[in-house]
Amino acid sequence: ITPHHLYLTRNDIFLGGLTPHMFCLPIAQRKEDCLAIRKAATSGDEHFFLGTDSAPHLVSAKESGQGVPGIFNAPASIERVAQIFDDCEAIQNLEAFVSLNGARFYGLAPNTETIRLRKKTSPPDYPRKIVENDVEVFVFTPKERTYWCIESESQR
Repeated sequence: ITPHHLYLTRNDIFLGGLTPHMFCLPIAQRKEDCLAIRKAATSGDEHFFLGTDSAPHLVSAKESGQGVPGIFNAPASIERVAQIFDDCEAIQNLEAFVSLNGARFYGLAPNTETIRLRKKTSPPDYPRKIVENDVEVFVFTPKERTYWCIESESQR
């Protein structure tokens, strides 16, 4: 389950005209579908796990007549997922969804590196776009605020 599918509905893509930076495949559906995805993700069921599917398409490609699908969510994917789990009162299931279930599904050992997340009292500033050497990429920014941030990273 991607971070953006925990947030998006088709209205985010089409309401008021096409918003190409919210266009992805599979295409986001109705609010009820988004809520069902959230329920599955936060349930603690080991069959569901995070797949970021982060797609850093250039702004020029996203805003072209071709309208390439894909969302770049890597800069704050874990934080955005943590917010959903917190909102759904299921923060205790976050580690399994993010770190353990996918590894188990693919028969891999879990990653031994760790991160520490912290919930702030006000939303951190996450980049809305990244520009480097005349290359511009929009970063997934949902309407809902994200209060979680990565406080530290370490290796075991």
